[in-house]
Amino acid sequence: MSQNQSFDPSQPGADSAAQFSAPTPTGPAVPVAQTTQAPASNGLAMSALITGLLGLLAVLVFFMTDLGGSLLTVGAVLGIVGFVLGIVALKKRQSKGMAVTGLVTGLISALLALAIFVFALIFIGALASAFM
Repeated sequence: MSQNQSFDPSQPGADSAAQFSAPTPTGPAVPVAQTTQAPASNGLAMSALITGLLGLLAVLVFFMTDLGGSLLTVGAVLGIVGFVLGIVALKKRQSKGMAVTGLVTGLISALLALAIFVFALIFIGALASAFM
């Protein structure tokens, strides 16, 4: 029957059960709409990781080669920046692994740079007093 025709149960051959039966479900129910939150940005945690690792790399390159004090300063500054960014990333509940790694490598690079600087001052003081 087309949609323009009306159903008349008195007509011969009219099967009311076939025309008005409800469709049967064929599979599991699928939720219609779910609210999803946008994934949190891990920019600060990633920045902490990168600056902490670069600071550590700069201090280690200075320690293993003879490239001058500016590389030691860069390593110390990058280490401090990585440490601070790691703390901020943890406060903002970003990726804990990257934030902690940036925090630790930043702290290690800053402390290692400070230790090398203090050792150099003590060594230079000892040399100066030996030759006077």
